[in-house]
Amino acid sequence: MPRPLWCALRLPQWPLTVFADHSDSPRAVATQHRVLRCCARSQAAGVTPGMKLATAYALIDDLQVLERDPAREQAALTRLAWQLLHFTPGLCLHRPGPAEDDQADPGLLLDIGGSLRLFGGSENLLVALHTLLRSLGHDWHTGVGHTPLAAWQLSHAPPEDSLQALRQADQADTAQAAAEAFCAALARQPVARLALAAPLKDALAAPGFRTLGELLALPRPALGRRFGKALLLWCEQLLGERRDPRPALSPPERFVLTREFSDPVRNSQYLLPVMRQQLDALSAWLRHRQQAVRTLHWQLSDHQGDSETLRIRRARPCAEAALWYSLTERYLEQHRLRAPVLALTLRCSRPQAAAPEHHALIQTPGARADARDLLEKLACLPQLALQRLSLADAHLPEQRQQETDPLKAVAEQAGLTSTTHDTTPPLQRHPLWLLHPAEPLQQTRQGELRWRGGTLAPLLADRRLSLDWWHTGAADQPGQRDYFLARHLPSGNLCWIYRTGGGGAQQRQWFMQGLF
Repeated sequence: MPRPLWCALRLPQWPLTVFADHSDSPRAVATQHRVLRCCARSQAAGVTPGMKLATAYALIDDLQVLERDPAREQAALTRLAWQLLHFTPGLCLHRPGPAEDDQADPGLLLDIGGSLRLFGGSENLLVALHTLLRSLGHDWHTGVGHTPLAAWQLSHAPPEDSLQALRQADQADTAQAAAEAFCAALARQPVARLALAAPLKDALAAPGFRTLGELLALPRPALGRRFGKALLLWCEQLLGERRDPRPALSPPERFVLTREFSDPVRNSQYLLPVMRQQLDALSAWLRHRQQAVRTLHWQLSDHQGDSETLRIRRARPCAEAALWYSLTERYLEQHRLRAPVLALTLRCSRPQAAAPEHHALIQTPGARADARDLLEKLACLPQLALQRLSLADAHLPEQRQQETDPLKAVAEQAGLTSTTHDTTPPLQRHPLWLLHPAEPLQQTRQGELRWRGGTLAPLLADRRLSLDWWHTGAADQPGQRDYFLARHLPSGNLCWIYRTGGGGAQQRQWFMQGLF
């Protein structure tokens, strides 16, 4: 059984991050007429969290103030959690307890104890996690501990405290020794840095407590009577003396992700960074479910409520965000927006079970590229109507070819979907060039067949085909066809002709079906 190990991701700038904007104007998020969070440019001008809005406006004339939106923060934090599901299925949102500050920074808690072998150790897992968060452009603080609250508390400490405790825990022989390493790091935390409500921290500092270790040295009953049961519960769950159940998040059954813009987007290229983030969320959602999709639908909504839908398709199911992004970028290069975009929604087709990919160990020099990649790129050109000829389940030559979706046809050839295979023997293949409809031949009184100014010399009989029973009996649909190979003179082309059945020689007709 793996040792308990939790990783906390604290996101101090999250109330401002959810209002992502590509402009360089100074911004701040406010609540109750005070600044809650502000960007780096605002901080350089003197704006600080907790400052009154009137003072902030006095410092920066063009300060863009946004009202805090808790529902938007919650939705964005849930989407971020979906992107981290490939690190661990035990992932939950941090919710402040009775003793904690209600206005605490939002964050996530990851149960990574069972994922260490998959990533080759805790350090490799943290490096991969930080790399992903850096690519998403987030500002975060990490803490690692043996309990959820221990990890969350160490995220408020300098990174060296948490990393030193983690190295000691990795070298410990038992789970108890690993827990003691984290408890020692927690005991050194100052009271002013504890993730508790401000009135409770003031009450702890009044008697002269300076560190958490001095507070934990008190007997548990005396601690509860003096500072309340909420603090006693927090300390016991912090140290692992009492269970702290955390319900894990579950991804939704259908993926729908919408991003709204504060200002209308008039250039399609400005949509690409947001699309990349949404595709990363979709990829994480699919990988957690071990599924893939073949079609994406981008819905672009304008200020009037109208929307246009861009459809991106692939020949085979895929869950890679980079591949979907390249096709989306190619589509937008040829697409012109009908109206400025205020909301961008990503939907996908019905997910399929992800098939394992097989790659060649040794690449063949000079091998041709996969036809599916070329067709996917062509299908993403909005001005191009792409069709592909394929075989149909019919035995008459003019009915055996049909126009189909090229991506579907390629998927069938790859064995991804069911298809009807051609079982015609090799010696009975159809000509490359079929005439539809078949052209009637002229027959002289001497029985000579003529077509387009030349003479046809029958060589040998090829086959006999019977028409469908529901077509036989009609005046223009005789019951059978007798096919022959013939040579066209003087061109010398090998032709495929047939003779319709009839009661007598005068009732038979000859037709040209195709050329080999």
